[in-house]
Amino acid sequence: MEQIIASVWEFLGDNTAEVVALCALFFTAFQLHATRKHNKLSVKPHLVTFVNRNREPGKGSLSAKLMNNGLGPAIIKNYQIYLDGKMLEIKSSKEAEETLKKILHDKKLITTSATLLGKRYAMPSKESKDIMIVNFVLERDNEFEEIESRLKFDLVVEYESIYGEEYIFDSRK
Repeated sequence: MEQIIASVWEFLGDNTAEVVALCALFFTAFQLHATRKHNKLSVKPHLVTFVNRNREPGKGSLSAKLMNNGLGPAIIKNYQIYLDGKMLEIKSSKEAEETLKKILHDKKLITTSATLLGKRYAMPSKESKDIMIVNFVLERDNEFEEIESRLKFDLVVEYESIYGEEYIFDSRK
């Protein structure tokens, strides 16, 4: 056993420069991996949605917002808007208004607005977009809650970071 230990020490003594260089190489590779991992985390996007409710005498408003709460831009690849679990095929604000009129057939819409995000749109960090805004007439006190229950918005967004890492945000989950 002592002979093995002596052989190891002799090898290390004869090859000190190579051993130090090999240690430096492994340390550099580890640091490169850690730095790359940190860089990816420091630009990771994080999408969230929320609904704004606004009630005033005689009128109400609901808006579905998309916000990038992450540190880097979210590159939008694709997104779908769902209303009461059904995907809406909206290609213009006019189509959004027609769809909402069908759902709220007995209610008076004041205005509607839909934001259409283009493919490969880069949503910067801390940016917020109103995806859908609906303004309507309120004729009774409890009518706001009734309309709100009919307008359940959900959003599914496929997006990626600037490093090309892909994510899917689904507000239904």
